[in-house]
Amino acid sequence: AVLNTQGSPPDQQLNALLHRSQAYLILKQLDLAANDVKEVLGSISATARQRWAALLIRAQIRYGQGDKKACEDLLEITNQEGCDADLRQGAQQLLDQWDSK
Repeated sequence: AVLNTQGSPPDQQLNALLHRSQAYLILKQLDLAANDVKEVLGSISATARQRWAALLIRAQIRYGQGDKKACEDLLEITNQEGCDADLRQGAQQLLDQWDSK
């Protein structure tokens, strides 16, 4: 609803895009998920947390597409001290999971 409402606050729109991209990811609609992530990463009003969350989702999209850059996104997250601990932990868990495969 936020994405379809004119004048919704940008922060709410960006959060809605992140949630929708996660849903698309679960549904294996990777192109649609990538479009939402790209919009968040391209937004000048995105917060640092929203950008890190978008990178985490983009890594999963890239992994699903067989793109070698998936791990680069995760490493960028894990190496940033300013990144929220829960996002850094999630990125590290994915790196560990993917390395074991």
